[in-house]
Amino acid sequence: MTLAWIDDHRPGPTRVAFAMSRKVGPAVVRNRLRRQLRELARRSAGTGTLPPGVLLVSVTPAAATSTFVTLGRCWDDAVSGLAGRS
Repeated sequence: MTLAWIDDHRPGPTRVAFAMSRKVGPAVVRNRLRRQLRELARRSAGTGTLPPGVLLVSVTPAAATSTFVTLGRCWDDAVSGLAGRS
C-alpha cells in the first residue's frame, strides 16, 4: 500500500482517493477492498491521525487477499509515515 499526500492549503477534512488497477482483481474484489480502505480512512479521520489535504491510496494485487486486520496494520504504518510530513 502506498499513500501519497498533498497539502492543498484548504481547511476541512482530508480528502481520500483510491487507485487500483484491474490486476488487483475483478470489480467485486476491487470494490470490497475500496470499502475496507474507506473504513480505515474514516477511522483515522475520527482520531485525527490524517493530516489535512488530499490523500491518494494505491494498492498492489497482494492487497486483494489481505485480511482487514492486515490492511489495518499496513494503513497504520503508512499513515504514521505521513505524520512527520504534515
